[in-house]
Parts: sequence; structure tokens; C-alpha cells
Amino acid sequence: MGTITINCALHVLRGGKVVFNEPKSAKARLQVAMPPSLALALTDHCKNMEQLRGELVDDGLVFTW
Repeated sequence: MGTITINCALHVLRGGKVVFNEPKSAKARLQVAMPPSLALALTDHCKNMEQLRGELVDDGLVFTW
């Protein structure tokens, strides 16, 4: 079984600029168990997005739209 690590927060600023910040608290930093079926689904999702949009930038985002 894998894990999903949440170690930053995405914020959209006025004007639409996107920035990543540290979480506000230690509790906001999480490791969540990821079953193998989810790992397969996420792999398929990334492959589909690459076909639609070209090579993905490895910034850790799963859903970029």
C-alpha cells in the first residue's frame, strides 16, 4: 500500500496568481494510506492528461484544471 503526502497548501491570490505555502498547522501535514486500486487509477489519469495536454510538469498536482 502506498501513501499520499500532503505537505503544502495551494492559495489563489487576488488577480489569480497561484502560490504554495506551508500548512497553517502541523495537523495539516498528512500522510494518507493509498490502496493499490487508487494508485492504478491515478496512473491512468496522469497518462490520459499527458495525451490531452502533453507532458505533465512534475509539481505534485494530480488535478490541474
